[in-house]
Amino acid sequence: VWAFRCISLKGDMIGSVPWKVQRRVDGAWRDLDFTHPAEALVNRPNGHWSRADLFKLVSMHLDLAGRAYIAKERGPGLGGREILSALWTLNPDNTRVLGDVNHYIGGYEHTRPGGGVTTTYAADHGCRIGHMDPSDAQRSLGATEAASYPLDTEVAAQKHQKNTLDNDARPAGVLTLDRHMTQAQRADAETKFEDRFKG
Repeated sequence: VWAFRCISLKGDMIGSVPWKVQRRVDGAWRDLDFTHPAEALVNRPNGHWSRADLFKLVSMHLDLAGRAYIAKERGPGLGGREILSALWTLNPDNTRVLGDVNHYIGGYEHTRPGGGVTTTYAADHGCRIGHMDPSDAQRSLGATEAASYPLDTEVAAQKHQKNTLDNDARPAGVLTLDRHMTQAQRADAETKFEDRFKG
C-alpha cells in the first residue's frame, strides 16, 4: 500500500510539471511565439489523455517495471504528409523489444491483455525508456523489483494478519489429545489456548 502510494504520488508530481518547447537564442532559452507541434502533442497526447496522464503512466511504469514504452501513432497532415498524431503508453509486461542484427532495437511487439491481439511497431514508431540494470544493459530494473524482498514480506504479513482476523484470531487446525479430559481440565485448556493465541 505504501509503495503504491509513493509511486502514485510521484507520478502525480511529475505529471503536474509544465512542459514546453523553447528555442536557444544568444545563449538563453526563450519561449516560442507559437505553439510547437511537439508541445501540442505532448500536452494532448491522444483523444483521451492529458499530458499529466501520459507522464504519470510513464513514471509508474518506470518505477514498477523499470521500463516504459510509448507507441507513436501517425496520421495524415497538411498536404497529405504523414505526421505524428498521437502517443500511447504500452503495458511493459505485455511488450517485448525485437532484436535486430544491425540495430540495438529492431521494433516492439505488444500483446493486448485478455484479447491476445498482437501489434508490431517499427523501431521509429515506438520509444523505450528504462532504468538501467547494472548486471545487464539490455534489461531494465524497476524500483519495486530492486526492493522486492521487503515488499513481498510486507504483503505476506498483511495476508497473514487478514487471514488471522478472518479466522476470529484463532490459528487454523484441530487440537487433539490421546487421553480423556475432565470438564474442568477441558475448560482450563480452552482458556489457556485462547489466552495464548487470542489475547
